[in-house]
This record gives sequence, C-alpha cells and structure tokens, in this order.
Amino acid sequence: MIKKPQHQNNKGSILLITLLIITILVTITLETQRKIQLYQAGATYITRKSSCTDVARSGLALAKALLTYDRKEKNRSDHLGEIWAHPHDQDELELPEPENGEIILKISDEQAKFPINYLVTSTGKWRDSYRQVFFNLLTGPCFQLDQEKALNIMNAIKDWLDKDDTPETEDGFEQSYYDAHEMYVKVKNGPLQCLAELQNIAGITEEIYSGSAGRPGLKDILTIYTKGKININTASNFVLTALIKQDETGVPPDEAWDFANAMLDYRQDSMHYDELSSTQWYNNLPGALDIHFFSLITTRSNYFSVLSTGKSGEMQARIWTVWELKKVKNSIKFKTLFMEFS
Repeated sequence: MIKKPQHQNNKGSILLITLLIITILVTITLETQRKIQLYQAGATYITRKSSCTDVARSGLALAKALLTYDRKEKNRSDHLGEIWAHPHDQDELELPEPENGEIILKISDEQAKFPINYLVTSTGKWRDSYRQVFFNLLTGPCFQLDQEKALNIMNAIKDWLDKDDTPETEDGFEQSYYDAHEMYVKVKNGPLQCLAELQNIAGITEEIYSGSAGRPGLKDILTIYTKGKININTASNFVLTALIKQDETGVPPDEAWDFANAMLDYRQDSMHYDELSSTQWYNNLPGALDIHFFSLITTRSNYFSVLSTGKSGEMQARIWTVWELKKVKNSIKFKTLFMEFS
C-alpha cells in the first residue's frame, strides 16, 4: 500500500481552511453591505419623512394665517365662501410656497357637526332638543333607521355617557348587557374622548359608524368638540334636516329635507354672503313660514379641524389637529385640543 506524503495532506487542509475563510469573509462582506443599504434606506426614509412632516407643519401655519385673517376682517359669521374653506383657491393673501414639497390642506368647521356629548347633561338626563335632533338624524335621509333601532342606539349611547349603572330601558345597555352578550367592552359612564369609542356601543355597526353608498357615517357628522351650537352656514344637508322640527312639532320629514337642500343652494350664492350673519337668514327662502329650527343654531364658529398633508415625491406625512379659536384683546389665540401625526 502506497501512502501519500504528509505534506500533500497538509496542503489539502490549508486549501480547505483558506476556502472556508474566504467564504466567511464574503458572507460577512455581503451581510455588511446589506445592512449598510438597509441603514441608508432607513436614513433616507426618515429624512424624507421628516421633510414631509416639516411641510405639513407649514400647512398648519398657513391654516392659522387664513383663520386669523378671516377673524381680523371682523366677519360676523363663518361660512363656506370664506378663504379658510378654500385654502388653495384664494387671491386675497400672498403666501409663500414651500421650497421642498407640496402642501395639501383641508380646514373644516367642527361646529358643522352634531355635538354628541351634549346628548345628556352632567347629571345623566336627556337634553330634549339634542335628543330630538339626534333622533331626526338617525331616522332621516343619512341613516334611514326605523324608529325602534334609532331609539335603541340612542339609549345605548345615553347609558354609555351617563355616570350611573342604571339602564335607560328595561333591557338597558349598561355593563351587564355587554357582559351577558360576551362583548368585551367596558362601559365609559362618561363623555366620549374620541368618536372611535362609538364602535364599542351596542347597535352601532361599521356601516352606521363609517358610512356607505356615498353617505357619511357617524364619524363624519358628529363631534366631541364645540360647546353645543351648530353652524347652519357650514352644516351638511343631513344635519340641517335634523335641526328642523318635524312631524307633530313641525313639517313632514321630506319637506325638511327639501328645505335643507334649498338652504345649501342659497348660502352658496356669493350674493347672499352678507346675509349669513343672522340665524334667521333662511326666512328669505320660499316655504320658510312653516320651518322652525331647534334652538341649537349659530352662524359663528370657534372650533376648526385641520388636516395638513406634506408631500415630497411619493412620500407624504399628515398632521390632523383641532383648534379652539379665542379672541384675546386684539389677537387670535389657537388652543390645540387634539393633534395626531401619521
């Protein structure tokens, strides 16, 4: 038997070790390059996202400028013909464009919506006018619920808002109801802190909350801000219809709906802007003699929500905020009630 020389075996071992080391080094190099690329991509994303956020912040500054300008004009009303409602379509102010990116700005009047926390008093009693308006809203053109379902939802919301554990009806919608139906929900027994809480309340489906078929949902026409008044200059036709007294105390629901749409047409005409400071301006419309509103209306707003989107290429960042406007001496102060970044 012929034996291979020892030095040949050593050469083979050295070759295998060398290949192994090269393989390890190549793997480490590739992994390092991959991590560097990931870090670079992450750094680029963070930089561009930060840039978009800065642009969105510029949008908030623009919104403040528009609302401040509107207040300094000593307007006696707020309506959808003013510059704050059309931030990208106005010539009254010379405003600089952002150097990097694009601003998409939407300013909305929170007092165009129904203030859901005003449905009950601090002692847990119904506020009758708000109760009837909300009933009109649920049974009206927006949701078209039958009376029984509407009342059940209203009672469930009341049991959620009031401080006690006594059900509003015999069946009731206090904690015992949710426990019995294995709904893992803790009843608030206090005012809503965000509208998303409504999704936990018995009877409120995703369709009712979010809307469908081109109709808004509760999230679109309710608010947890404001101090109870609803601006008839900015409210939707659905909300205006609900504000009109109907049936035994007023006109048939279909007449209320027609009149609400006539109000929308009237207030959109720039020839009528000077009339919109009066809460009685609707009396100028045909058929107004039979129309009576619940005493929840105003033509002036102090609560506005702003959605500012900063864009740079395909990247974007959003800031959503809600402000309460207060006049202090000769200046306008903005109190931030809510702010969210995305």
